[in-house]
Amino acid sequence: MFQQGVTYLMAFSAGLLSFFSPCVLPLIPAYLSYITGMSIEEYQSSLEKAARRRVVLKTLSFIAGFAFIFIVVFGAGTTLLSAALREHKDLIGKIGGIFILLFGLHFLGVFKFKWLYKEKRAHFRKIPSGYIGAFIIGIAFSAGWSPCVGPILASIVGMGLSSRSEWEAIRLLSLYTVGLALPFFLTSLAINFFMPLFNRAKHHFRFIEIATALLLISVGTLMFFGRFESFSGNMMHYLNLGV
Repeated sequence: MFQQGVTYLMAFSAGLLSFFSPCVLPLIPAYLSYITGMSIEEYQSSLEKAARRRVVLKTLSFIAGFAFIFIVVFGAGTTLLSAALREHKDLIGKIGGIFILLFGLHFLGVFKFKWLYKEKRAHFRKIPSGYIGAFIIGIAFSAGWSPCVGPILASIVGMGLSSRSEWEAIRLLSLYTVGLALPFFLTSLAINFFMPLFNRAKHHFRFIEIATALLLISVGTLMFFGRFESFSGNMMHYLNLGV
């Protein structure tokens, strides 16, 4: 279990990086408005506890929507595929490592995959209201942000496919989802505190892209050479020793 600690930390960090990516962070005000039915200014000035409680619950419904896709649909699908391809784990690791490495170079700016910029966003003629509406918007969110979320999510799926454990994909995608969901949830609790922080983060998008690139390049290289699991184990050993 300790050996998986670094892997799980990477999955959680990948979720945070997805939130702070240029494709997601600038649209947080729009998503909060869709979910709550209020403008950001109205929500920031609202002191009514009942209204804020509804916002938090709707945000949780929104999170449940994209968690359903990431964990249940992608996680279960990856688990079934992993079981079917168990005899080819080493080959899958090499292929997955190559793709993850290429995604990392894409984020670094060495070259660009133009097809990753063809976003598929869901547009509603009439925004559904209530908690069911927030859940549906969460599903749409999970399906729509391929440029930034897609490559990072693909790396998590690749890690799950190459793992020796059939259920590893669901665990990794769950931690990825927690990393992505946490800033959404914290914003719903204290929007006046977190929105200024997010606005300042917009000035560091290039740093975030470089951090994402280095994470993907590291994971891809380790997976290709079959060293990812041993690297995780060594890292946890050093951390336990306090090095």
